[in-house]
Amino acid sequence: MMFKREIRPAEIAKLKTISFALEVVEMKGYFQVEIESNCLKVVSKLKGDNASLTEEGWLSEEIRTQAQYLGHIKWIFAKRECNKAAHIIAHTLCN
Repeated sequence: MMFKREIRPAEIAKLKTISFALEVVEMKGYFQVEIESNCLKVVSKLKGDNASLTEEGWLSEEIRTQAQYLGHIKWIFAKRECNKAAHIIAHTLCN
């Protein structure tokens, strides 16, 4: 029996970005941080404790472990329209 694996590169990219953000949080010494994402699936994976043997599952578990050592991390789902200001600020700071 074969299992069809659904590849979700957008979710993987968002998880890797969150992991990088937590590295920055650690370097800056922040203790109370809110991480927003416009991907409900990603936020749900980070809030939950469900183990999964997919790449997304491994990344989610790695991020949850990373977050345990950083203090208080709050995972927030924000619709794309609500997250637009953050995108503008990030784009401005990166250029």
